[in-house]
Amino acid sequence: MQVLEHLFVSIISYQQVIFQPDSHIYVSLAERLKQNGSFNYPEPRGKYNVERLPGYPIFLAIISIVFGGGFLTVVGFQAVLDSFSCVLIYLLAEKVLKSAGYNVRLVAPPPELRKGCDLAVEINLVEQPGIERVLRENDAACVSIVPLKAEPPAVLEIVKVTDFGRWVMVKAANMKLTFDKESGFIVNTSGGGCPDIPSLHAELVGKQLAEAPHPRDLGFTLCALMLERALEESLTIWEGGK
Repeated sequence: MQVLEHLFVSIISYQQVIFQPDSHIYVSLAERLKQNGSFNYPEPRGKYNVERLPGYPIFLAIISIVFGGGFLTVVGFQAVLDSFSCVLIYLLAEKVLKSAGYNVRLVAPPPELRKGCDLAVEINLVEQPGIERVLRENDAACVSIVPLKAEPPAVLEIVKVTDFGRWVMVKAANMKLTFDKESGFIVNTSGGGCPDIPSLHAELVGKQLAEAPHPRDLGFTLCALMLERALEESLTIWEGGK
C-alpha cells in the first residue's frame, strides 16, 4: 500500500504526466463557463467551441465552484468517482446474475487482465451463453468474458486469513478485519484509504460478527465492498469453529 501511495504522490506531483494538451483546453473552457457562462475560448473573443462536448468543462467548473482548489481537488474527486463506479459495476453484475440463479463470486483478475478497476466476477464458462443473455436483458452487457489459463489459486483469491492465536485477521484486498475467535466480536478494522473508512470502523468495532451491520449497506467505496467480503469470510470462519 505504501508503494501505491508513493506512486500516486509522484504522479500528482508531476503534473505533466496527467496534463495533456487537451487538458489545458478543457480547463480553459471551464474557466470561461465560470466567468461568464459562455462556452468559448478566451481568444479570439466570442469564438464558441464546437469541437468538444460541454460535459467535462461543466464538471470541472462545478467542482471548482463547489469545492474550490485546483488540480489536486479534481484528481481526488475523479479518483473517488472511479472507485465508486468500480463498486457499482460489480454490485450490478452480482445482483443480476445471482437473482437469475447463477453462482458467481468476486475475484481479483490476473495481472495481465487488470485495467484499473481490479475487480472481476468469476463465472462457470459452461454457463457463459446464459450469463451473457441475462446481462444483455438487464442492460448490463459486459466488456469481455475471458477464459483463464492455468493460474495458481492464490493469484486470483482476494481473501487471505492470518491466525494470531486468540484473534483472526481476514484481509480482503487492502481491507482487514480482526475478530476474537472465542466471542466473535470485531476488535479492529484497518487498511484502504477511502473517505468512508472511519465511519465503517466506528460502526463495526465492538460488534459481534453475526450482528454487525453490512459495510456494503453503509459505505459507498471499493473499501466498503472489500470490508463486506472480509466480514462474510470472518463469519464463515467463526461459525465453522464454534
